Amino acid sequence: MKNYWILFLSIFIGTNLNGQCYNLVWADEFDGTNLDLNKWSYQTGAGGWGNNELQYYTDSNNNAYVSSGSLKIEAKEESFNGANYTSARIRTIGQGDWTYGKMEASIKLPEGQGIWPAFWMMPTESAYGGWPTSGEIDIMEYLGHQTNSVYGTCHFGNSPTDKSSSGNWHNISPDSFADGEYHHFMIEWEPTQIRWYADGILYHTFNASDVGNYPFPFDQDFHFILNIAVGGNWPGNPDNTTVFPQMMEVDYVRVYQQMQDISLTGDFIAEPNQSGVVYQVPDMPNTTYTWHVPYGSTIVSGLGTHEVVVDWGTYQGIIAVTVDNDCGNIHLFEPVTLTANQTPNPGFENNLNHWYPDNFNGAYAAWNIDTSNPHNESKSMCADVTAVSPNVWDVQISPELVDLIAGEEYTLTFWAKANTSGKAMSIALIHPTNYTYYTGTGYTLTNDWVQYSHIFTATVTGQASVNIQFGHETGIFCLDDFFFARTAAMNQVSDTFINTVNRPKNLPWPPEKGVGYWLNKFKEKHGLD
Repeated sequence: MKNYWILFLSIFIGTNLNGQCYNLVWADEFDGTNLDLNKWSYQTGAGGWGNNELQYYTDSNNNAYVSSGSLKIEAKEESFNGANYTSARIRTIGQGDWTYGKMEASIKLPEGQGIWPAFWMMPTESAYGGWPTSGEIDIMEYLGHQTNSVYGTCHFGNSPTDKSSSGNWHNISPDSFADGEYHHFMIEWEPTQIRWYADGILYHTFNASDVGNYPFPFDQDFHFILNIAVGGNWPGNPDNTTVFPQMMEVDYVRVYQQMQDISLTGDFIAEPNQSGVVYQVPDMPNTTYTWHVPYGSTIVSGLGTHEVVVDWGTYQGIIAVTVDNDCGNIHLFEPVTLTANQTPNPGFENNLNHWYPDNFNGAYAAWNIDTSNPHNESKSMCADVTAVSPNVWDVQISPELVDLIAGEEYTLTFWAKANTSGKAMSIALIHPTNYTYYTGTGYTLTNDWVQYSHIFTATVTGQASVNIQFGHETGIFCLDDFFFARTAAMNQVSDTFINTVNRPKNLPWPPEKGVGYWLNKFKEKHGLD
């Protein structure tokens, strides 16, 4: 049963821990009748998931469903697409991503040899490189044959060598986590420390200094994953004592943040005169929101709320919001670039920020930033593919989702090369959650930088994932200067910045602050002179 009294307190007065004031910024109470696909998406497939696991993850209601105020994830013994077991794995990537805070869930755990449920977090962008370099935070892992223990772990280090800091909590009373009761699992994640709790007991602490000479990757956005694996390297496989089905039941998942950790999100790349661009901060009761946009732009809806819709003009600049409640106030601001290109960080000058590399089903690539021979500027991305699977998409990298308008023509261009001529790669545009194929093509690379393109007319309106696939064969594949835009927009604007300070000087922005104030704040935030 949910602890609504605690939830009431946290919503209306914030939570106070060690003198710190936390805001409830995100929650799923699972009170409906369907999984909220505005918060969660499915990961599907088999192939072992890097751990020799036996299940096939489906998007079926037979494996994940919401009823009677909780989420149920079931692992079943059944044949499906070549696997002998099915289960579910859901995540919040792109829909719930945070840096720092208190992350918690209330969970009933299953039991049995080979049953491996988890509540964990992965980086939304692999800013430091492939796993585990960009980190992993396991809030709760549990082995179904060790019902008196749960584990809290973070992974870091140089891929593919796994480095980790792990602790485990032995439950004393009751003597089993599989007792049919909800148990509470939480981390407190701060800039230099992560702390793990089980049923209110602190049992593991990890400090930034513990990484040694490795990068400390826990300063980026991470997202949640909930799943039950069956079998694998750690728990071993099911045996004749394992009873199926096995269920993990989740009462709620919640995120709390202090004011200084709250983020402003939205599309920080827009076209000139683009309408309907959404920006938001967490929706918190008893909170006021004051928004400002640059000269020439208009807030068309949401003024005074946590989310605004903006029609852009021809001046790019900084969007800002002041958030104020009983925990204090904070001024959040981000620059918005007006450009035809929908791809942030197109040349990898900010490393892998805004890019999403993936390895599935036993296929593997190390995702590296190369500075020795980029096509342009100082960096490019190179994928060193050392193992492939039957699916070319099992080694792929994607930029952030792109927006499509039915009937509009789009131009996609990029520069690429391989370590030897004749190597294959491909691009596919698909629906981000149901994976409907929209368009795509293949390319044969040379060992020199060559520009490639794909021009198409969109058949749907909505967002699409651009999957750049290197899973055809082993080798080294390099990518640089990725460009995706409406063809018509390419004729409206170049990639050069429109200088915000060139707008009329008698229109200061925001009204109580001149533009110089905000530019100085932006420089201060990003360490610029």
